[in-house]
Amino acid sequence: MNQATGPLFDKAFSFILSFWRSSILTLIGGFCLLGLVMTLFVPPFQVPDEPAHWLAGYGRTVPKVLSEGPNQHCSIANALPDAFEPGRIAFRFGEKVEGRNFTAVANLKETCADHSLSYGMIGTYPGILVARLLTTGESEFPHKTFQVFILGRVCQGALLVFLVMRLFIVSQATHRLLPGMLTMVAGMLSPLFLQQSFAISADGLTFAVVLSLLFFLFFMKEAKWFDWAVLLFVAGTVGGTKPPLFAPIPVFLIAGLFRAHRESGRQSTLPALRWTPTMLVLITVLASLACAIWVVSKGHNVPAGQYLGRDLSLSRQLTHTMESPMRVFKMVKRTVKGFLTFDLLTGPLGWLDTPISGWTKVRFWQILIVAMVADLVFGVFLFGDSLRRKFSIKRWTVNVVWSSVLVLSLIGAAYLVALVLYLTWSPVGARNIDGLQGRYFLPMLLALPLVVGTLFTGGSCSIEGNYAPQKVASLGGGVVFGYLVALLLCPLYLDLVYRWW
Repeated sequence: MNQATGPLFDKAFSFILSFWRSSILTLIGGFCLLGLVMTLFVPPFQVPDEPAHWLAGYGRTVPKVLSEGPNQHCSIANALPDAFEPGRIAFRFGEKVEGRNFTAVANLKETCADHSLSYGMIGTYPGILVARLLTTGESEFPHKTFQVFILGRVCQGALLVFLVMRLFIVSQATHRLLPGMLTMVAGMLSPLFLQQSFAISADGLTFAVVLSLLFFLFFMKEAKWFDWAVLLFVAGTVGGTKPPLFAPIPVFLIAGLFRAHRESGRQSTLPALRWTPTMLVLITVLASLACAIWVVSKGHNVPAGQYLGRDLSLSRQLTHTMESPMRVFKMVKRTVKGFLTFDLLTGPLGWLDTPISGWTKVRFWQILIVAMVADLVFGVFLFGDSLRRKFSIKRWTVNVVWSSVLVLSLIGAAYLVALVLYLTWSPVGARNIDGLQGRYFLPMLLALPLVVGTLFTGGSCSIEGNYAPQKVASLGGGVVFGYLVALLLCPLYLDLVYRWW
């Protein structure tokens, strides 16, 4: 690049960089705003399986155990779901939330029950843990118990906000930029992603582990003690909650370890076993694997005998799969491929009974497409910057190889999710997979933009020079995406009100 075009490139790059940064912050703010809308306007226990998640999650925080069984506990929380009549409303579009559902909360009494899920642990619902710490007296007062539920929803989403902001802040502080991050944050504004993020659900934790893995993929060398603590918590808990999602954990952490080793300037080809990050990665992977083995070995996550009129048997289903492996593989492949459509991010809300309006879909896709275009332009400029400064064909080749491995690990996790549901939730010898929903693939989709975006870095995501923020570009990013978020808010709000209120 000659001297005449150099300053012009720097000015253009500075402009798009300022626009890109401002756009990300605006969309994170939009995620917070729309998440609060979901928290307040999706009625309690109208998220799939939320009653079971609430009862199991709360029950695991109650030390009081009855002699009738190790899973039994007494609390007002046991009576809360029935007050909002999910059985009356779910799957019945004409049924609405009524005022008596809220007035009934004041009259709730402590009840004793056995509400346990066959998977997960006390950390599966971090929102409930934090909400209980912030709320006192919830064991005696019904309105306090309801407060735990609402705060729990907010705290579930707040964990994701913390992780994505941590990723962004460290990226800016180290001048190492991540093309694809704008697209990733735009994808987080998907109505389905928002609903599952701000709900008492195990899905929020699966999103959290992906964001944490992305941080360690790029910034393991900058990780502080609390970053490692969060990673150990979410990775271990996900292993004991959703064992199929263990697949990407070692792959992402090993890739991040090699990147950190290379950036630290060490001469050896492989990271030393006694190097602190190596030891922490091993501890995290082994802990997550141990939790996954633990929940699988319990065997309780597999329904036994007849359930809802279906013949379920893990041992017989395994035998059938071993006898016809290619047929089962083709069925799994066909099923996963069928879910990977444009409707994945805009699937129905609630108990799969609330289709998103066309207006809302258009507004969301406007945000996503504009973000993808801005990300692509930014990636091209970043690649151009690496060409003229520090391009390394060797490092770029390494990036291509690692990106391919990471994508394969995400695909493998998607296949494992489908296979596990076939083994545990589909009738023996079934030709289709029962119980599979598009939201199960959202964690894998969340990581894809940043993994693919690394191909634009030319072997390094660092930039040289001081690209001062340009006020006009920063304002432009805020205005453009703020306007698009506002356009999404209106139809989304109407969808929620029309369905439930």
